[in-house]
Amino acid sequence: MIIRIKTKPKVKTVSLIAFMLICLTNHNPLKSNDMKDLQVLKKRVLEPFFKKEIQKEKIKKYLKNQLTDGSWKDLNYKHKSPFIWKTSHHLGRIMKLGLAYKHPDSPFKGDRKVKASILKGMDYWLQHDFKNSNWWWNIIDIPRRISEIGILMGDDFSKNQKKKMIAIIKRSDLKGNPYHLTGQNLVWQARNNINLGIFQKKVKTTKQALLIISNEIKVSVKEGIQHDNSFHQHGALLYNHGYGAGFAVDCTHLIKLAYGTQFAFSKKKISIMSNYILDSSQWMIYKNTLDYGANGRAITRPNKSAKYLIRASENLIAIKAERTAEFKELIKRINKQEATPLVGNKYFWRTDFMAHQRGAYYTSARMHSKRTFRSDGAHNGEGKTIHHMADGCNFLMVTGDEYIDIYPLWDWKKIPGTTIEQNKKFKSKTNIKGEKNFVGGVSDGNFGMSFFNFKYLKLSAHKAWFFFDDEYVCLGSAINCKSSNNVVTTINQCFLKGKTTVFSNGRKHVLAKSNRKLKSAQAIHHNKVAYILNSKATVALKNNAQKGNWKKISDDQSDKVITKDIFKLYLEHGSKPTNKKYAYTVVPNIKASEVEKYIKKENIKILKNTKDIQAVTSTSLNLTQIAFFKPSTLKIDASLSVTVDKMCLLMIQRIGNNIKLSISDPMQKLKTINVQISGKLTGKSAKHDSTTNTTTISVNLPRGPYSGKTVIYHLKNIK
Repeated sequence: MIIRIKTKPKVKTVSLIAFMLICLTNHNPLKSNDMKDLQVLKKRVLEPFFKKEIQKEKIKKYLKNQLTDGSWKDLNYKHKSPFIWKTSHHLGRIMKLGLAYKHPDSPFKGDRKVKASILKGMDYWLQHDFKNSNWWWNIIDIPRRISEIGILMGDDFSKNQKKKMIAIIKRSDLKGNPYHLTGQNLVWQARNNINLGIFQKKVKTTKQALLIISNEIKVSVKEGIQHDNSFHQHGALLYNHGYGAGFAVDCTHLIKLAYGTQFAFSKKKISIMSNYILDSSQWMIYKNTLDYGANGRAITRPNKSAKYLIRASENLIAIKAERTAEFKELIKRINKQEATPLVGNKYFWRTDFMAHQRGAYYTSARMHSKRTFRSDGAHNGEGKTIHHMADGCNFLMVTGDEYIDIYPLWDWKKIPGTTIEQNKKFKSKTNIKGEKNFVGGVSDGNFGMSFFNFKYLKLSAHKAWFFFDDEYVCLGSAINCKSSNNVVTTINQCFLKGKTTVFSNGRKHVLAKSNRKLKSAQAIHHNKVAYILNSKATVALKNNAQKGNWKKISDDQSDKVITKDIFKLYLEHGSKPTNKKYAYTVVPNIKASEVEKYIKKENIKILKNTKDIQAVTSTSLNLTQIAFFKPSTLKIDASLSVTVDKMCLLMIQRIGNNIKLSISDPMQKLKTINVQISGKLTGKSAKHDSTTNTTTISVNLPRGPYSGKTVIYHLKNIK
């Protein structure tokens, strides 16, 4: 019997087949793309490791000294330090062995003995599941190490090993303790989950973790990047170079990691990271040196530098970010190559911090208020001495090496710029906010001033910094303390380099190394900087050796005694000071032979230094900077006076026939301030009164997270 097959199928059958084909063609490429993207991520995760040199002798040593149970006899598996946990070095060795086994150019590539050592070593760790009292190791660092080893070795591990490894990695729980899931801590844990997804070949896990990091790259009033581009961690605490360094490197690394895949970050997120680095962190470094005031308790760790910003910049250069040219210049400056200098002034109103860059020098002022924390104090044996770092710390760098690793030798009650009660019973405290609201700065992007209404325990003072071009001025007034302890304002404490010259009674003297009180001193010159005393003061100078060790400031560091020469210059206000004052000018990049000429030039005029007003004029810039601690009037010169109806910070600069007015509200509470200036002016919000021949400008102030930001008005003088 012949069976005839119809060649023309029914329409419904054709439609069904077509539908199935469409589904198949739509579905299969999706799986293929997922795996392709995961392979791209895997390759990019391992790239930095494969760039490292295989240390043959170390690998041989690890193989030789490993015990039969997978441990190493020279490692301390009972080590309990919460800071540097030596037990974790076990996983570091496994990673090095793994790279030796997998690296295409390694002499150990595919070596069975190396593989056996890796598997045996991992079994030992998984069997004991070592933990530390510091949660960071258990939830962040160990899961990271395990995940990276897992990505490297992959299916060389058994199913049982993988299961146990995955359980450890999952301790980076993105639904865990909220305290551990903010800012950089969240980024670290999300990164571990990205690795977990690559290790398990689960797109969903990786995608969810990358989405969490993308959501964390934001401008916030909580922890992380602020509206002024500074970085907070542990609450409202400046941390650009501590946790913020990790945030910059890790987030830009992940942006580079995901670039060109389905996981790629948006342009907006890339822009936020670019602004964070270029409009904030780079302003807090000088050459390769950090402003240690932005480093948190990491100031008590040796060998810290600004090189992390090179890595972050290179990550964004690799994806051709919009501000690539600026990143390249930043890298050149850090490497001390010829580059466009960074010049300007920035006030970070969310953080109570001002940075002043002049290309040939850097300086800053760090403060605290009711809005911000002083420090995060002592944690895990670190930061035991940093309590006063926000009490007006004023770093100055000309060469860039003035403070590098000075901190074991420092007298921590004589931090540059601070006014501190010399209390011998002092003990560092944790997470303390300031006591006053009127703390802030005013900046036009080029020049600026900061005011600090300082109060701590029995000591209070009004402190202000006036940052110009070739110099800056430091004023203090209303210094009061009921304690019998001596109160000191420190001008600087840095490494001693070269001669110390004192100018007094028209003569100059080069001082031998010693401790001394300076009588009738007009100026002191040291290491390219002149410190000019603008008012009578009891001046103390120590330019000799100081001893210390790293363990004194950080439990896990060396107790080896270090001795180096230190330059320490400070003003003594005595015990129980009442309404004491100080005034001094700092002139960077000046030779000792030029100091007297500079003094005679009289470029700086201190107009007021009282409880109510602190004001300074730079005659060369036609710029006056004023802190009004109450509504009042200041006569600047015969033709110019200014009146404000509310306490504020203000800068007024004559530029030809124009006036540039910059104003801010340190209280961060006001909506408007009325400023009255002598003469007839025109411009935004300006109203002239012909009767008094004054012009009133009604200044509308920023609100919300921009409260405290400077408002600038350009006015024209009509004669």
